[in-house]
Amino acid sequence: MNHTVELSVVVPVYNGSRTIPRVVGEVSALRIDGGLEIILVNDGSDDDSAAVCSELVKNASVPMTFVNLARNFGEHNAVMAGLKAAQGQYIITIDDDLQHDPADIAAIYDHCRNGGLDVSYTYWDDKKHGLIRNLGSYLTNKMASVI
Repeated sequence: MNHTVELSVVVPVYNGSRTIPRVVGEVSALRIDGGLEIILVNDGSDDDSAAVCSELVKNASVPMTFVNLARNFGEHNAVMAGLKAAQGQYIITIDDDLQHDPADIAAIYDHCRNGGLDVSYTYWDDKKHGLIRNLGSYLTNKMASVI
């Protein structure tokens, strides 16, 4: 694959019309040697996320792609659609809800690039999601660690 940018940031969007402009603004402000691109994937949102994402692409200061899924296929499938559209040497995914600080992307990218890593998983000591989602994340992380 011919990589056109160094880093692709994939953002699955579900009812994130209020938060996605801030996510895009903060990711766009990152300075990555070799450049970065942002891929927004609307996962069948019920709000006006599609319109907000389309407008963000029109006014983008960095390369940006918008993938608008026909219906809600789930976060995993939205991420996979974003990975398919990504053109970067490295790819990082981040949620649209600002649960995680977009400024952390640079540190994760540097860790992977400087460490020669193909894959890196992150975890957060303090999650602000509900019990069911935190349990699901815990089980997923355990499975990833075993694999």
